[in-house]
Amino acid sequence: MNKSLFNITQEFKNLCAQLLDNSGELTPEIQQALKINQSELQAKSQGYVSIIKHIEMEEAAIDKEIKRLSDLKKNRVNAKERLKESLKSAMIHFDVTEIITETNKINFRHSESVEILSEDIIPKEYKKTKLTPEKSKIKKAIKEGRFVPGASLVENKNIQIK
Repeated sequence: MNKSLFNITQEFKNLCAQLLDNSGELTPEIQQALKINQSELQAKSQGYVSIIKHIEMEEAAIDKEIKRLSDLKKNRVNAKERLKESLKSAMIHFDVTEIITETNKINFRHSESVEILSEDIIPKEYKKTKLTPEKSKIKKAIKEGRFVPGASLVENKNIQIK
């Protein structure tokens, strides 16, 4: 039973074509071939489902590891930022602008940034907007029979494995 799902599907299509060529009459040969084909599909599908389930378990393990590493990184970033802030505060407190050690030089770099005091009074010319389609509203409108230019409702077939 070394047939791929593709080959099983092709055989099934060929059998359907034979059935149609035979005016829809189900001969004992076609009936037997359909049974074998269907059982092969059943067995092959079980193998596919086993592989899919295994991959899903690996995905869950990978997601868990990603979260663990992400948390680890977040802790390191927070610790680094706290240390930098503490060093900065000490330098400001003691009015030190530069520290030179055997391996490092620590000083302040001056920069500028804009602080928004109130977004409401900022003129529109200084704002950017991004308009994106609201798919739920579009779906509702189409289901109500309204035409929405540039959109259509598509029915999908999603495989479900339980």
